[in-house]
Amino acid sequence: MERPILLSRIILAVCCWLCAVLFIGVGIYSLRTKKPMHFWSGAVVKQSEIRDIPAYNRENAVMWLIYGGCDVLIGFLGVFGYFSASALLFCSSIIIGIPLLVLNYRRIYRKYKK
Repeated sequence: MERPILLSRIILAVCCWLCAVLFIGVGIYSLRTKKPMHFWSGAVVKQSEIRDIPAYNRENAVMWLIYGGCDVLIGFLGVFGYFSASALLFCSSIIIGIPLLVLNYRRIYRKYKK
């Protein structure tokens, strides 16, 4: 394998894994926090808005853990198939992943809103 190709595969994998650490960290934080987990940066979900905070946070955690887990898998795929992993990363992040996160969070919020 040529050096530039190997280096690009390693860079892709490391970037995916760093993002995965961030998303999995958000999921773990969501499991441990006593306050309702928010979705957007700067947004605040008040305790008075949510009827079952532990269940609400658990569902948020699962959402973020699954999203982070996808990045871990894409990172491993990137080591073996750079172009397919790049396309999958693009789709999972921009085309499918972010809209699904938004829709799923809205579903979770509506489910637990008082």
